[in-house]
Amino acid sequence: DKMSMAYSPESWVPYDNKAAESDESDTDYRTARETYKLAADLPEDPEALLAELRKVFPTGSGPDGTPEAKDEHSFRALSVLLESYPIPPDAQARIYRAMATVGGVEVTDHLIRDASGRQVIAVTRDHDRGDSRREILIDPVDYSYAGERDVVTRTHEIPEPGGLEPTVHKRGDVLIDIARTRAAVVDAKGQKP
Repeated sequence: DKMSMAYSPESWVPYDNKAAESDESDTDYRTARETYKLAADLPEDPEALLAELRKVFPTGSGPDGTPEAKDEHSFRALSVLLESYPIPPDAQARIYRAMATVGGVEVTDHLIRDASGRQVIAVTRDHDRGDSRREILIDPVDYSYAGERDVVTRTHEIPEPGGLEPTVHKRGDVLIDIARTRAAVVDAKGQKP
């Protein structure tokens, strides 16, 4: 018995958001202007690039605030940057080269279907603590970021409070499935490409 939720959000993110740039409460968040500049200025050397990103997106700033091991931290930081838009193509290439050096990162030997039904490349890494893996989805034609998935790697139960039946996650279950179908730069809020 699976619960499925599909939605098609449309969002507009300002390139220049001075209020957000001065807000330090969410250390993974950067404005489009900040991420573009950050990506454009990344070094060529994968090790130096990863060290820079680990400084910019510090460990412990992940979803639960728990410090991460170096490889998990590097993969998360790269993922946060890849999800940003726009990213210069040469910077995107440097990011992919650095991602290939992170321990535990693999590429599936076949294309998979994303949430929108497209065939995409999956770059994966098992979570250090847990029973799932994160998959960064990449368009096989232009290598742009296409979305992400979180997939169960080991069947397990999650206890529920009050004596309720535990939630069972089976190996192969997709817990998160997000597809970016289009991204564009426009001149004004509400304008469509």
